[in-house]
Amino acid sequence: MTAKEKLVGIILIVLGALSFLIKIGQIKDILAPYPWILPGEIIYQIVIIALGALLLFSKKKFKQLK
Repeated sequence: MTAKEKLVGIILIVLGALSFLIKIGQIKDILAPYPWILPGEIIYQIVIIALGALLLFSKKKFKQLK
């Protein structure tokens, strides 16, 4: 697993946990000025799709090298 894949994995875990984290008052207050990054908003969806595509394309290249 490359460093890029590890970083993408960590970001996906944080994004997945974000819906649970915003139930915590302090985190919700921090994210209040940035409503476009909350789960269900367009930027949130675009980031998840882009990260998934990044992992998908890196896996295809790896399989072609074998």
